[in-house]
Amino acid sequence: MCPYCDFTVKIRSKIPEQSYTDRICQEIEKGAESWQDIDFQSLYLGGGTPSLWSAKSLARVFETVQSRLKTDFSEITIEANPQDIHEDTLRGWKALGIDRVSLGVQSFSDSYLQQLGRNHDGDTAKRALELLNVFGFRISADLIFAGPGQSLEMFSKDLDLLSMFVNHLSVYALSVEKNTQFWKRKKNGSLILPDDEAEEAFLDLRDTTLMRAGFERYEVSSFARNVGDRALHNSGYWLGKAYWGLGIGAHSFHWDGAGFFRRSNTKSLKKYGEEDGFSTERVGGDEHWFERLFLIVRTRFWFSLPEIAAEFPDSSRLKIQESADVLDRFCDTWIEKKGEHYRLKACGLDVSDSIGKALVEKIQ
Repeated sequence: MCPYCDFTVKIRSKIPEQSYTDRICQEIEKGAESWQDIDFQSLYLGGGTPSLWSAKSLARVFETVQSRLKTDFSEITIEANPQDIHEDTLRGWKALGIDRVSLGVQSFSDSYLQQLGRNHDGDTAKRALELLNVFGFRISADLIFAGPGQSLEMFSKDLDLLSMFVNHLSVYALSVEKNTQFWKRKKNGSLILPDDEAEEAFLDLRDTTLMRAGFERYEVSSFARNVGDRALHNSGYWLGKAYWGLGIGAHSFHWDGAGFFRRSNTKSLKKYGEEDGFSTERVGGDEHWFERLFLIVRTRFWFSLPEIAAEFPDSSRLKIQESADVLDRFCDTWIEKKGEHYRLKACGLDVSDSIGKALVEKIQ
């Protein structure tokens, strides 16, 4: 089990693939009517190890989605670990229309991978990347830095090697989430991590290496070689678009005519699919306004406050001018402005949390 991951995990001697696939399809059938106003642009299979699903089960889910929803997918992504990449698997994914693979490389250093509790080694990651390229998949790869036992030299080699294989990277510092194995080790003092100064050195190495390799940092932890290489699904989330999460522990965000709401599915496999197997929370206007701004200032996308306000049923109550005052304060340092449109400068990504904090303090 991943010692630092906080997504829903169930351990079984045998994967209940058919029954779980049945319940995913049932969730789609039951809920589709509430999503008829959305033209879905992307499909993302994630949250752990969806690559363990057979092509037959994936096909059932795809058929149910496409028969019940408006879909015009420009991108279909599946998360995978390097040890799950095999020729027969890739042929099945290609036949289903999957065109992008998010690969959990994390590192090519065997000793560091062991510290992270990963089940693959560096050679397995290289072979997976080579095979994905042979089959013509677009690849988004993950690297984790500033973990236990990692050196700057290891990280430098990871960046140089991975940039030869892919056009999109998510490169982020290890985050120790509550109730994970790493959390318990940190509390008892057995997990030794780099201090803040050392983590800054990792960040500087990441940014300079990838810029030199031709990548643009377009989100706090995301890098793309070209605009067309950016992750469409993730970008939709940062731009505040509606999304429907299916399966245990999945989250959704939508507008239902009465306001914005979030839906969270139960993390219990037993309760999933039952009438009380989810919870719903209404999102107030001020709260959603802040979330929209907080997410967009994690990116280098251009945005306009009046255009965002137009998404709200009653924009007159929004604190548009107060938000503009905060953004204007950071112009010429961290933010650039053209007319009524704003965008973070490259250096602004390093202080996006500070900008978000300033916005919420002004809005509240």
